[in-house]
Amino acid sequence: MEHIRDQVKWFIVHHVLSEEETDAITDGTNLRETGILSSLWIVRLVSFIEERFQVNFDAVDFDEGNFSSIEDIERLIQSKMVRAA
Repeated sequence: MEHIRDQVKWFIVHHVLSEEETDAITDGTNLRETGILSSLWIVRLVSFIEERFQVNFDAVDFDEGNFSSIEDIERLIQSKMVRAA
């Protein structure tokens, strides 16, 4: 689902990264190890995702692996959307 990836990447590019950093991010970039997503930015991203995709997160969803890359975030959103349907 490119749409989900595009929306997540848009948020990160427009809210977290500086203009110089935008070319360095790919769908597989480890957002935690590179320091792109801190805990605070994950909370802000989750708020954006919940509003944009009409899904709700539980405490167990905040596992570090779910927010390692845009691909991982997309999988998490898809699983939430399936459960909500």
